[in-house]
Amino acid sequence: MLGCSAASAVKPSVRSVVAPSHNASADAQPGSRVDLREKPRCPLTSTLGLLRYESTMNKLLSWLRRSPTRHENALIGYCYVPNESHEPIRNAHVGAVVENPSEGPPWIVVDQSLDSIVVSRWPGRLWKLEVIRPAKEQPNASATYVRAVSVRVLEEVPVSTLFGEHGQEVTKVIESARLLDIQCGQRLGAAFDTRALVMYSEAWNRWLSELCRVDPNHKRDDHSETLAISGASKRSPVGVAPTVLYSVP
Repeated sequence: MLGCSAASAVKPSVRSVVAPSHNASADAQPGSRVDLREKPRCPLTSTLGLLRYESTMNKLLSWLRRSPTRHENALIGYCYVPNESHEPIRNAHVGAVVENPSEGPPWIVVDQSLDSIVVSRWPGRLWKLEVIRPAKEQPNASATYVRAVSVRVLEEVPVSTLFGEHGQEVTKVIESARLLDIQCGQRLGAAFDTRALVMYSEAWNRWLSELCRVDPNHKRDDHSETLAISGASKRSPVGVAPTVLYSVP
């Protein structure tokens, strides 16, 4: 409406033009003269103009929200969201801006690395996020995550990424375990071979050796019941898979 106000506030000079044959005015005949003072042109004065303006602005805002442009110091991280979650982030989709209703908890927890993600419940989805507004209350400086009040969803990451190089195959094992019934579980228990524990422990020791994290005094420790190693970058040879498999109902 600013364009209309400005047009009406400034007194136009007295001049006229010859109306061409394709002039939009129904009253103007080809070759007639039209006084420009009579009807200042402003598309926002019509309902159609307003609708077009609103539509254009909505498209622009939508594009800005989806824009890959990042602030120079923007924090990019990851968030695992269980399917059973009741928090606002459960409605995430690529391009969405997710905001908590308040500054307080529960916050949106954004891990700075895939290796530090905690899978509390299975199944779920994994999102890559940009932190728009961090929470005022943050963990100590050594924490591997930040608390956010508002985030932008950049992309969905395959949840199998959390389980290492062979994540897709590991995901199939977890899904199979989740679908086991009591009878099938009993049959597996009856067929259990203790040699599986030895192989499991050896896999742990071999992985720790590759990471150069084996204390000479514990070179052949028994890891038959180990789910994760505190302080290890990936926590296990298959990421968070052992803890997820252990917690699957």
